Amino acid sequence: MVQGRAAHRRGIRRAKELLLTGRPIGAEQAYEWGLLNAVCEPPELMPRALETARTIAGNAPLSIRQVKKSVRYGMQMEIRTAYRFEVEAYNHLVETEDRYEGVRAFNEKRKPVFKGR
Repeated sequence: MVQGRAAHRRGIRRAKELLLTGRPIGAEQAYEWGLLNAVCEPPELMPRALETARTIAGNAPLSIRQVKKSVRYGMQMEIRTAYRFEVEAYNHLVETEDRYEGVRAFNEKRKPVFKGR
């Protein structure tokens, strides 16, 4: 499973290099290859991780759940099926209270208050 994800994310050549050589790579190289989202000094790690978590937590819970499903299942599907899956996931959210709240908050230039409904 890990091997398949590595190939999917970084391409077959990078995945083969990592998997067949077993050579360790540093943080900078992993970042350049797209295996990491960011590189930071140890004292910066927790504040940055918590800021990312706060940003995610501030988004609509139903949308977050659908995005996670779309990414998880979409990576296992043929591309056309994955696109259809994403459209269907969006369609499930169209009539939710949180979507309407998000649109209202955007139009009123305020922070939305999501309720997970």
